[in-house]
Amino acid sequence: MSIIRDFQDFVIKGNVIDLAVAFIMGAALNALVTALVTDIFTPLIGVPGHINMTSLYTQ
Repeated sequence: MSIIRDFQDFVIKGNVIDLAVAFIMGAALNALVTALVTDIFTPLIGVPGHINMTSLYTQ
């Protein structure tokens, strides 16, 4: 019964909302960094040597 009581205390304190907000912010930041690197930084790396970096990238 202690686990249930601890979980209820956790939910009541609002930690679940903080955790959900942190999760959403982390996912959004991950998407932002991935897009920034894929669309801006990777093509800029290939510019000096005239290398098409997209052909070197595999998913």
